[in-house]
Amino acid sequence: AQGLLGAVVNISTSQRVKGTEGPGAVPMPQLPEGSPFQDFFDDFFKNRPGEQGNPSQKVQSLGSGFVVDAEQGIVVTNNHVIADADDIEVNFSDGVTLKATLVGT
Repeated sequence: AQGLLGAVVNISTSQRVKGTEGPGAVPMPQLPEGSPFQDFFDDFFKNRPGEQGNPSQKVQSLGSGFVVDAEQGIVVTNNHVIADADDIEVNFSDGVTLKATLVGT
């Protein structure tokens, strides 16, 4: 098992996603008149700092994979790890990090 450790990699991805304003935004729940939760939901949905000037945000995620061809630099992972990613990096057990390019799904 120790001999295979070098083949296992960590994959980190990032993507830009649209903010919570505009079409597709999560709507504020309809509350009954005088609800004690009104102030909470107003603060959460209407007064979020940074949302007005920045309609998109960077989302990062992690996954794992394994090297199948070290000479060509081919790594296999599950599609959900890299789906819709703008940037992909492969992190090796020796601390080396390399930028990756998607070649197939």
